[in-house]
Amino acid sequence: MWVIAILASLVILVVLALSVPLDLGVSVDMSGRPKFRMRLKWFFGLISGEIGKKEDKTEDEEKGVKGRRKPGKKGPGVRTMLEILRTRGLLRRVRLLLKDIFRLIRIKDLAADLKVGLGDPAGTGVLFAIMGPLHFFLSSSLSDRVKVQFVADEAVLEGSLHGSLRLQPILLIPPMLRFIISRPVLRAAKILVTKNR
Repeated sequence: MWVIAILASLVILVVLALSVPLDLGVSVDMSGRPKFRMRLKWFFGLISGEIGKKEDKTEDEEKGVKGRRKPGKKGPGVRTMLEILRTRGLLRRVRLLLKDIFRLIRIKDLAADLKVGLGDPAGTGVLFAIMGPLHFFLSSSLSDRVKVQFVADEAVLEGSLHGSLRLQPILLIPPMLRFIISRPVLRAAKILVTKNR
């Protein structure tokens, strides 16, 4: 009886822990050399971490790190990855998963000032057709805090973007389970396992 009580208590603790919101702050600066910072806060700031706050390495050190290959097992080959990507219905399932996750994210703050261009008017037009509705929605809901300038005659990507998001990790469980137990994902996992034997 006490074993069941301990297991039930552990489940309740995990559920309560996953119910605590996770705050994510993102900062991207593309003026000059791109700089990226991402800060995670959980349990109201008691648990936090930062990505992108590393000391700048010299070019020789970076080349040395890139040149060395770590010993160990090889990952899946290009053919295997292409076969997995060609699995019927997989890309649709990934799109649905991303859509479900984006519905759960609450944007607390967002500010952007970007200048975007592909150097080709036709390409920039296609980019505007893709990004335009999102830009219109964000700029209408966040007033003048989101500015994107599309430039047709030059290839450029510069500016800055800052935002903070909130998400309850427990809400990710249903969409993740739906994704994992779907037929396309199981077929892709089967391909990965059989090719790596």
